[in-house]
Amino acid sequence: MNRAARGFDESEEDDDVEEIDEQAPYRGGVCPPRLLCRANRKAADLVERSRKLLERMHQDDREEAIDLHERIGTAIESGDAPALAEASRALKELVVLYGRRAN
Repeated sequence: MNRAARGFDESEEDDDVEEIDEQAPYRGGVCPPRLLCRANRKAADLVERSRKLLERMHQDDREEAIDLHERIGTAIESGDAPALAEASRALKELVVLYGRRAN
């Protein structure tokens, strides 16, 4: 189901969920440890927030979130900043959507 069909408005932002920048100042996909640690912490926090929302999610979104948790874990372990940013961005959409529904 696409974001518009789920009621996600791209113009809305969630200030509590920070974007992970895949275009951070690094070359060749190798992120300096300081930046990678920050991105890893943001991604781990995002995964924790989404886990708290799993029970509220539609089955398809729940499965997508679980897949994204795994992709984020793999990206963190391998140090793949672009993959981490992509998976985090997708998970952020679900967290924003279901976080707003909870309020």
